[in-house]
Amino acid sequence: MAQAILIAYIFCFSVGLVLSVRLIYRDVRPQRTNEINGISSANRPWERALAAAFNLAQAALLVNDITAVTMAIISTTRFNWVDVSIPSTLQLAVGTNLARHLRALSMAPPVTHLPYMAIILFTARDAVFYLGNPLTRDLSDLLIWNRGTKIYFIYESVVLSSLAIGPLVSAALSYRSLLQHRNLVQNSREYKGVLILFIVTNIIAALCELCGTTIIVYSILSASPETNIRYGVFLYYALDYQGDYGHITSNT
Repeated sequence: MAQAILIAYIFCFSVGLVLSVRLIYRDVRPQRTNEINGISSANRPWERALAAAFNLAQAALLVNDITAVTMAIISTTRFNWVDVSIPSTLQLAVGTNLARHLRALSMAPPVTHLPYMAIILFTARDAVFYLGNPLTRDLSDLLIWNRGTKIYFIYESVVLSSLAIGPLVSAALSYRSLLQHRNLVQNSREYKGVLILFIVTNIIAALCELCGTTIIVYSILSASPETNIRYGVFLYYALDYQGDYGHITSNT
């Protein structure tokens, strides 16, 4: 992987770590009785604790990613757990973003818990697959194109395309809330602005994911997978979700 991509990963994950810590603080801090927020309603303490727990897991994964990438820069040894850590971080980011959007839109607690359940199931599934199907490389750290590598890339393209479901659901629910809010006698221009921001950013995120999937599929069809291209797609995803995280921390 090119040094520039590795350095960009460290910067991106460092920003994500700061945003995750900020979200954890927002969940665990005592809420003032006179605190009013136009986009989010008061949640039960255990709901905020659940959100803080998953954001803590997100922060831990980001620390792991930063450590792995730093070791890859200063060491010549290959660390296979980087291949597991980065996709898992992206998947957890999608789930926590969707759950926080659902909370901000005042959805029922059972609905807001569905993304957390999906995170647990999908992370367990990915861990089994990645640990059981490691990528094979030659002495120059180049991927060896064989049946196992093709299965790996196909699975990864399916995972990346499925990540588009989260932002699409969030955009659809935000649009429904926007229509409902427009029918109210007293409506908030700020609230409508935040909903429109949620819609636009989530649609952009979904399009980015589908574009990334297309690049991975092209690598499969051309039978010439490139490590830098693959990690470049992951970096593009990560940058996209750092922007979405920034919107969440400023509006929830």
